[in-house]
Amino acid sequence: MKHFEKEILAKVTAGEIDTLVIDELATFRNSSERSKACKRIAHKMKWVWGMTGSPIPNEPTDVWMQCQIVTPNTVPKYFKHFQHDMMVQVAPFILKPKHDAVERAFNVMQPAVRFTLDDVVELPEIIERWVDIDLAPSTSKIYRDLMQHCYSALSTGEITAANAGAVMMKLLQVSTGWVYKSDGTTATLDNSNRIDALMDAIASTDRKVLVFVPFKHALAGVSEALTNDKIEHCVVSGDTPAGQRSQLFNLFQNTGKYKVLAAHPQCLAHGITLTAADTCIWFSPITSLEIYDQANHRIRRIGQRYRQQLIHLQATPVERKIYTMLHSKQKVQDMMLSLFEEATRATDY
Repeated sequence: MKHFEKEILAKVTAGEIDTLVIDELATFRNSSERSKACKRIAHKMKWVWGMTGSPIPNEPTDVWMQCQIVTPNTVPKYFKHFQHDMMVQVAPFILKPKHDAVERAFNVMQPAVRFTLDDVVELPEIIERWVDIDLAPSTSKIYRDLMQHCYSALSTGEITAANAGAVMMKLLQVSTGWVYKSDGTTATLDNSNRIDALMDAIASTDRKVLVFVPFKHALAGVSEALTNDKIEHCVVSGDTPAGQRSQLFNLFQNTGKYKVLAAHPQCLAHGITLTAADTCIWFSPITSLEIYDQANHRIRRIGQRYRQQLIHLQATPVERKIYTMLHSKQKVQDMMLSLFEEATRATDY
């Protein structure tokens, strides 16, 4: 990164570059070294454009670093000051957006313009479905026992805000049917109903399908189930080398090979066109709205000629809660994007 930054700044000093265009600006919302480097480069430019379809994937405060890069004069110098302006503390370690936080986030991201896909191309409709699945009795008992243990641990203070996420992940693993054990091996539970629901969803379209599985051990189990059902597929996870990923994406998108691409959703979150598929199936939810939204948009891109499906498999309270949370955040995001759209129409850029 330092070498790249030095090379770019040298070109700026030489007068060869005066404009910076940042795709997926929201990926620079954290104070990482990459974001800081982008900020230093941006501040040497005459023109800076940031592009994103998800400016507040988690909270309205997500816009602070984006504005530090593109419009530094619109936000306070320090994040804590901005956070104090945008959020209110409702409990220890819990902050909620103030009633006008979305409008404030919109205001600090000015000047801005928004164009939607519908402005430039007419895409077929997209349909969302939630498929309820019954847990097998043995798996249901494990889930209930784990929940009871969690309630007991919560009352004694063993579960805190710091480790609650790990508990939720364990409940999600039980829901999928594959659970990491303390020794690093995997316990396989009875998830036959979920596998049957997956196969039914795949059979609901004649076109190709993306299956999103947020755990590597569950992804391996899904691949085995697809193999048993003689469904030609490929698998992409964080362990898949970049060159091999590109080859698999190309074969899936541009040839008749592979009915299903099963992947960890984070591996398909940005910049990939997979319009050969018309269906995304969430084998289990992921907690990040940004990854969820971006993964779904792999099939909703220019070149898509068919009606699309987003199918969500759910069997347990924790899965339903996460899907509800994602849609709640999506509503806030949509409010923000609507403000951009209204301002764009009003000013007639």
